[in-house]
Amino acid sequence: MPPEARQDRPNLLAAVQALIGLKTNLLPSDEFDSEAKMDMAAISEWAGRLRKAREAASLVYLFWVSDVIDRTEGK
Repeated sequence: MPPEARQDRPNLLAAVQALIGLKTNLLPSDEFDSEAKMDMAAISEWAGRLRKAREAASLVYLFWVSDVIDRTEGK
């Protein structure tokens, strides 16, 4: 998105930022490459991060819908 458009679409920008942050909570670890071995403590910690990822995904959706509504009302 060009810098001048970012100012006009704050909800879309927020959605993109939330998507970027979602990756760190979605994967089991930073070194994850399609396979991971985890003990129960690591699984429990990842479960907490997956809950945060689910919340972030909901925010992405709501920011995107807000952007669509803003764009529709602006026409």
